[in-house]
Amino acid sequence: MNRKKYWGTAVLVLILLMAAVFGGVRYYQKINEAGKGNDSIAIIGGADGPTSIFIAGKIGNPPDTVKTEEPGTSWESYVAEAVFTENRGKYTDEEFCGEGHLILGQEEDGTRTVIYALTMYGEYQFQNGNFVKEAGTGVIPVVLTYRKNDDGTYMLESYEAPEDGSGYLDSAHRLFPEKLWESCISPSEGNHAFLKEQEQNGARAYLETLGRVAPVGEYADFEYHLLTEEGVSVEVSNRLICDRELSCYPGWVGNLERLEEGVRYIYQTEVDKVNGRIRYIKKNMDTGSTVESREFNLKTGDPV
Repeated sequence: MNRKKYWGTAVLVLILLMAAVFGGVRYYQKINEAGKGNDSIAIIGGADGPTSIFIAGKIGNPPDTVKTEEPGTSWESYVAEAVFTENRGKYTDEEFCGEGHLILGQEEDGTRTVIYALTMYGEYQFQNGNFVKEAGTGVIPVVLTYRKNDDGTYMLESYEAPEDGSGYLDSAHRLFPEKLWESCISPSEGNHAFLKEQEQNGARAYLETLGRVAPVGEYADFEYHLLTEEGVSVEVSNRLICDRELSCYPGWVGNLERLEEGVRYIYQTEVDKVNGRIRYIKKNMDTGSTVESREFNLKTGDPV
């Protein structure tokens, strides 16, 4: 799994998760560019915490789907819920979390059903006005085992993924049937793009609920200006970025947004070359009022 962090020179819905600004389930009709209604979108809200969106229905056909059986649409929501539940709390708990999944096949044995799938998970944050995947995973093959309850619903018994590192191949061979090895061990670019599209479409749907328009992507999709590019030494830059009291601020020159107890704040990092200052400013986005402001000497990194 990959988790991006900005240190040093600063390089790196279903249903069941919480939202900071929504109080219940809401359904939206996703409108495509042709003006036709396609997929229904479910959002669950609560108190503070990341919002999760599950887009029911197909977003598009992956270029090279490998399905051993037609699983039926009822499993889509189960898999999405499992991906959210498995990844929740492992990362930085940004305001939105999205997922993508592709069911490769299933096996049934009495009251148990095994689902083989490719998955992707991402947590998104506003950075410099863009909605950016701050943390999450790439393509992860998983095996989900469900037990059928008396009422006809299913309970997840296990969620398994190949081991990291040297044990990856052996564990993938153990978990998946041979006919799926290639799809799981070396996911194609087409399937990767399909999962990414699902995840990012969820992010775009979330933006619609906020009434905001912003580019959606990953860190590498956007341009960032590091402190060191603005005349700050590597030593001073590292010192400030590693300062725990400044950990909420971006490690680049620019801004990011955070939801705190239902209030949206903007955290800004600025470099004032004329006065030789590095400024960290926190503002309430609704009122524009400054909540916190700190300054440091551009050359020494000492507080001013």
